[in-house]
Amino acid sequence: MLTEIFKSVLIMSAVGGALSAFLLCIKPVTRKLFSPRWQYYIWLTVLIAMVLPVSFNLPKNTPDTPDIMTGQVQNVPTENEVPTDNQNTITEIQTQSKKFSLPKINLSQNIWGYLSAVWLFAAAVIMLARITKYYLFLRTIRKHSSKDTNLADIPKRLEVRRTDMLDAPLIIGLINPVLYLPNTELSESDLNYILMHELTHYKRHDLLYKWVAVIVKSIHWFNPFVYLVSKQIDLDCEVSCDFAVTSNLTQDEQNNYMNMILGLLVNSSSQLRPLTTQMASSKKTLKRRFEMIRNKKKTSKFVSVLSAVITVVMLGTTVFASGVLSDMTTDDYTIEITNNGEKIELVNKPFIENGEVYVPLREIFDKVVPFEGKHIDWNNGKIEVFLGYRDDDGQLFDYSFEFEIGINKLTYNPTHDLPNSVDVRKTANAPTLYESTTYIPYSYILYMLDSSMVQTSLGRYINYSVYDKDGDMIYSSNNLSVGTIISNSDGTVFTKSENLKNPQSTIDSFFKAFKDGNFALMKNYCTSNCISSFFRDGYVFGMTRAELTDIKIDTLEYAKSSNDFNVFVTVNMTPHENSVFDKSQISTSFYVILQRQPDDRYLIDKFATGL
Repeated sequence: MLTEIFKSVLIMSAVGGALSAFLLCIKPVTRKLFSPRWQYYIWLTVLIAMVLPVSFNLPKNTPDTPDIMTGQVQNVPTENEVPTDNQNTITEIQTQSKKFSLPKINLSQNIWGYLSAVWLFAAAVIMLARITKYYLFLRTIRKHSSKDTNLADIPKRLEVRRTDMLDAPLIIGLINPVLYLPNTELSESDLNYILMHELTHYKRHDLLYKWVAVIVKSIHWFNPFVYLVSKQIDLDCEVSCDFAVTSNLTQDEQNNYMNMILGLLVNSSSQLRPLTTQMASSKKTLKRRFEMIRNKKKTSKFVSVLSAVITVVMLGTTVFASGVLSDMTTDDYTIEITNNGEKIELVNKPFIENGEVYVPLREIFDKVVPFEGKHIDWNNGKIEVFLGYRDDDGQLFDYSFEFEIGINKLTYNPTHDLPNSVDVRKTANAPTLYESTTYIPYSYILYMLDSSMVQTSLGRYINYSVYDKDGDMIYSSNNLSVGTIISNSDGTVFTKSENLKNPQSTIDSFFKAFKDGNFALMKNYCTSNCISSFFRDGYVFGMTRAELTDIKIDTLEYAKSSNDFNVFVTVNMTPHENSVFDKSQISTSFYVILQRQPDDRYLIDKFATGL
């Protein structure tokens, strides 16, 4: 989870940095064309780009991709691959849909996990330091100030206080804002200009703007552009405020206003204070502020519209770029683990690596294993999982499994206290560490929870489903592998599909998917001939939806174990507009012809109205 967040931050930082560089490059031009108000608020687009994660699903480029469902893709294992049924099952995931690609994760050198931790720690420390410094200043200045109730036309929510700590006025406090005035004599004219300036900050919620900038700066502390943007926001804040105050002043009043600022700046010896509306900000910015006041001109309607259009275009382009990059870097699939049909919520996400689904060991056992006395021991990369069960007489038996990170060997000790009866099996894949979490192959879970060992069929009910970015199911272990554990002569552990050996199971699974309109999943139960002959865009055999209501199977025919098997079904259905069915028809009956495969599964090969 942390790694995914960090990757999103990197994407947003890159996009925000590019937008910042672009705005800084065109600033000499935009400063002449657009108003100071536009110069100030345009930096909001950068802040939005750096805190708003967006992801788009890019259109899939499928025309050039061969359709493996019609048998045009063949998977030839390499010499180093373990030729297990489980491996073949996972290979089907990799090839059944070109909608997603499997990540190649270097789990032995997980640099992303370390970088994510460093980023989060630094961001937290930086933000905490800024808040602490702000709080200490807020507490100190309030302690050394007194309330001023002599000023009129001040918003009720804005408190006014006098202090000897300041040489220039400022507003501080986001929730309870306070205007602090220097405890010196101010002419009525200067006080009026000060109030006009500070109340403009207050009404525009400039403090909220600056807080957002500080949060963004803490999150993207590694990005040099964020510091440049923060400085520009502080500068343009004062310039735009001066512009707003002086827009309705006469020439003499503008001169008096500038003289007031000069007087504050000359007498000011205080440092710049962040998260305030410090009026006498910097001598370096004074020239630009005065140039703006002297040379300000009214913005035409055309330029106003143009500036608004440019803002929308830049923000839209930035958000789109961020979304495209997020789509390119996020996983093209999600994996859902279920226990007896109920979804298991996992903090550590399962993933696919080396052709197999990996699951977090401790979370899985904590949430799905009911055995008494279960626990997991970790010893320098070596892991021992203890399980137990009671027999009919109530006696507790315990046993253990042992495996090691990076080693594709699973050891079974049926009584735990008898080391000589250890049963060692070679496996296709090895346990691994990812983000400091132990992950084990899905086949390990099935093997450890097999009914022959613990007198329960729990392993059969732990399944997974793979979904693409659009949320469509593209594979389910319920359909092709339900957890029967087989051992080859060489000791290789794998899962062998058995569910589709029953023609009725194939029919039930197919029409369950048909009822939901999940055509991608329906293809799992069909031959390539069936897919090419009966699957069309949005419908199959003239129906967009079909719910099984009755099924008739000749048990004598099934006993023959023939390669072809005929089933008569009745369904409630929704006809497609291009089919021969009447639009008002809601039910029909037909034959489903299944074909027995070399691995003994029955797949649907044809549909027919009569035989």
